[in-house]
Parts: sequence; C-alpha cells; structure tokens
Amino acid sequence: MDNVIKQDSPNSISTTENDFLFKSWLNQLPVGSFLTDKSVMLIYSNKPFLNLLGAPKTDTLITDILFNAIHPQDLISAKETWQILMNQHLPIRLEFRKASNTASYKWLRLEANVFKNANDEHSGFSGTLVDISDRKQTEIELQLSENRLRSIIEAEPECVKVVDAEGKLLEMNSAGLAMLEVDSLEEAKSMSLFDFILPEYRLAFQSLHKRVMSGENGILEFEVLGKKGTQLWLETHATPLRNEMAEIDKLLGITRNITERKQAEVKMHDALALAQKTAQTRSHFLDVASHELRTPITGLSLLLQMTKKNLALGKPGRVRTLLGDCC
Repeated sequence: MDNVIKQDSPNSISTTENDFLFKSWLNQLPVGSFLTDKSVMLIYSNKPFLNLLGAPKTDTLITDILFNAIHPQDLISAKETWQILMNQHLPIRLEFRKASNTASYKWLRLEANVFKNANDEHSGFSGTLVDISDRKQTEIELQLSENRLRSIIEAEPECVKVVDAEGKLLEMNSAGLAMLEVDSLEEAKSMSLFDFILPEYRLAFQSLHKRVMSGENGILEFEVLGKKGTQLWLETHATPLRNEMAEIDKLLGITRNITERKQAEVKMHDALALAQKTAQTRSHFLDVASHELRTPITGLSLLLQMTKKNLALGKPGRVRTLLGDCC
C-alpha cells in the first residue's frame, strides 16, 4: 500500500502517515475491501471485510476465508464463479448467503477483478464485499407476492392475459390457453391472437386495443375458433397497464366464455319469433272464420225478414216459395 497518496507540497506528510490515513479511511467505509497477490494470499483487508465474513485478521489465502464463510448450498456455484476470475481474469460478481448456525443468515455480494500495478502488470486481485441482506429480503418478499398472485390468476376460471402495445401476447393463464385450445403459453405466443378471432370481429378487436392503449377501458363480444376447431363466444374487459414511467405500455384483459349465454339468447329469439308467428296465424284464422260465420247469418236474417213481411201481407204461398228456394 506504499505511496497510495502522494503529496508534492512542502507540507507533505510522510509515507507512513499517508499509509496510516488511507487504511483508517478504508476501515471506516461501510464496504469491505481486499487485495491479494497472484497466489490469492491476502495482502490487505479492511475491518468491514473481515467483520462481514466473521474472520479474524490473519495472513492467509482469501479463498480459505471466503469459502469457509459461504453457505453450503451456495458453495459450488461460488467456486465455479471464482474460477472465472482465476482462469480467465474476468471480473466477477458473486451473491451468496453467509454460513450460520441459526435459521437466519446474511446475504453478501462480492465483486472482484484483476489488480494491476503501476506498470499495468497483473500483480494480484482486488475487490469489495457488501451486505445486501435488506435488498435480498425485499426481493424474496416480492417473489413470494408474485407467486401468490400467479397462483390466484392460475386458479381463476376466466382468461387473464397481458398484451403489449403491438398486440403481442405476453402472459395468459391456463383458462385462457384452454379457450384457445393450445397446450402452453409458448405455443400461444408463436401465433397471433388474430389467428383465433373470426374475421368479422378482427377490426373491432383492433379498435378496442387502440382505445385501451390510449387510456380507455373497453368491452367487446366476439367469436374465436380454437386450434382444435371449437368455436366460442367470448366477452373481454380490457384496461391499460402503466410502467414505472406512468406510460401505458401493456393491456390487461379479463375474458369469459359466454357461449352458453349466447346460445340461450338465440333460443329465446327463436322462441319469440315462433310465438309471434303463431299469434299472427291465429289472428288470421279468426278473421277468416269470423267472415265465414257472418256470411250465412246475414242470409238467414234477410230470409226471416222477408218471411215476416209476406205473412203480414197474407201471402203464405210466397212464403212457401221462399222457403222452397232456400231448401
């Protein structure tokens, strides 16, 4: 660590003082740091580095300290990553759990790279060590929350899907895949949603997508033809989704199968049409029957009037003639 800070002024401090100040500064940092030679023997490590690993200050191989501190379940991956630094001299980033005798443990992140001297020659390795437990805990909680939400969505009997601004399918639950008669999300993604929508509804579907991406909510009823040939009536409710910049970049759609409802509506329409036709037929029959009944009754009424008149005039013969003509 010689000559880390150079002072050219008349008030420059000695190399020993300079080295002491620099090491004191490193020890006060919240980040652990280390420096090794080519054989990974520790040349220097600050207090945070040793404290995070729970190691005593000692001149030893950094791998002895590091690998002894790593949780057994993370050790194989850690060693494989470390070999990239040793063999390829490429920078590495390693996240691991610190071994502990309790159920709780710390998450640490080590970043290391080749260290070069003033002549740009490889002289060892250097790196930093940071406690990332809070960040990891947040990530774990977020992952658990996402898993719970995904489980709820997967159990939902209605189709739940996410579509991007270009109309490409991003996510769809099992209920939606069943409606399209595909076996996986990847299979659904390999096709366009328009491949399933009947041609007469595609323009309306495009219009709905455009309105939702403009910030509106929308509802549409349309027919689809599944990959295996099943035709269904669907009703979708769509709403815009915003990214971290509050920009609309996706669409959330909740779609239900309304085939039975549509079939019931058709049956009701047919029954109503039949009832109307039956009513019209009955009305026509009554009109005809009424006319036919009124015609003979009118003739009988006239005959009765003429009979009364001839009897009043004392012409019984004429009555017999009228009755004879009728019979």
